[in-house]
Amino acid sequence: MNIRELEYYVKITEVKNLTLAAEQLYVTQPTLSKYIERLEDEVGTKLFEKVNRTIQLTYAGERYLEYAKKILAIKHDLDLEMNMIVKENVGTLKIGIPAIRSGSLLPKVLPVYKKEYPEVDLQIIGGSSQDIDAKLKEGKIDLAIYIQSELQDEFNYEVIGNDKLGVILSPDHPLADQKGIYLNQIMDETILIQKRSTRHGQLIQNLLEERKFPFTKVVEDNNIMTTAILAHNGYGVAFLSEAFIKNMGYEYCELLDADLSMKVVAAYRKASTLPQYALRFIELAKEFSNKDE
Repeated sequence: MNIRELEYYVKITEVKNLTLAAEQLYVTQPTLSKYIERLEDEVGTKLFEKVNRTIQLTYAGERYLEYAKKILAIKHDLDLEMNMIVKENVGTLKIGIPAIRSGSLLPKVLPVYKKEYPEVDLQIIGGSSQDIDAKLKEGKIDLAIYIQSELQDEFNYEVIGNDKLGVILSPDHPLADQKGIYLNQIMDETILIQKRSTRHGQLIQNLLEERKFPFTKVVEDNNIMTTAILAHNGYGVAFLSEAFIKNMGYEYCELLDADLSMKVVAAYRKASTLPQYALRFIELAKEFSNKDE
């Protein structure tokens, strides 16, 4: 077993098709078939099984996959640390950040960061906070920036700023001139929120359930741009973060009877060593977040 073969294994499990895996790995299908046969002989049990023309993992295969990902994550961290020792200002930094956060933070941070570290290959990966957590665990990204939720034992967290949920109202809405409103003032409105799979969606949906408000018209969507534009154009009231609302150029309206404050954090694996250029990114994120408060 070597690192390249572990990459073979993970890729096969991702695409569930030998032909497609071979194409993406730039090897032949017979090469992968022989690899699987040899690997299963080594471990003494079946790791894969064919189901409806796709390759599925057996229980042993799932356990093997878990350890393969851990080994690849360790290799990634080793490469990162060696690179940090040899060339402190040269490397790759992969950052996971949800769209609702990237639009307000990255346009401020990236121009400054690029001037300081022009040789760093900065890669921005989007997705939901749950997706980003998974990528961080697997070593596919080095750093995550998002709203703090349940703390993961394997991560370190640094607070980079604060945010809070508020509402977007159409400029023609009767309450549009208000800087703050109460929930009962919008009970008859169409409520636009993100799905529970997002942390913003979790926060507002938990609030509505706790208060037992009889909202009858609720529209869920994962596209925050659509949600914001719909509210601004008069199709309901949207619950979104203050930073995002102001970044869109819309008026922010506070909820006066609900504490919807949130901590924005940078997360990274405890088992990894962040290079100086990653630590500097966190510093800049803190600096620009504090300027906005």
